[in-house]
Amino acid sequence: MGMDNRIGSKFLHAGPGYGGSCFPKDTLALVKTAHDYDAPMRIVEAVVAINDQRKRGMAKRIIASCGGNVRGKTIALLGLAFKLNTDDMRDAPSIAIVTALEDAGAKVRAYDRRPWIRRAP
Repeated sequence: MGMDNRIGSKFLHAGPGYGGSCFPKDTLALVKTAHDYDAPMRIVEAVVAINDQRKRGMAKRIIASCGGNVRGKTIALLGLAFKLNTDDMRDAPSIAIVTALEDAGAKVRAYDRRPWIRRAP
């Protein structure tokens, strides 16, 4: 797959989970459709679950590297977009990581081509 020029080897490097406008939505739709027809797809279900765990796991690793406590600390994150050389934040894993760090009490400074500021809903 990495030799396919449409994909390339750079997209096979494991990161903190997958994101984007299509793949997360498509995998969830596939799981729902399979359940609707009583034909569960355990592999796809596992992929969705592991992707969510990977994001939470990355936040835990960051917290652990800060001595187990980030309350009151400022943490910088670079490279927030879900895909290299874009500024696309749709369903990016970094959103879950930022949320987990803020929930743990950290102040997050995040940047990817343009400053990304989390605004209260």
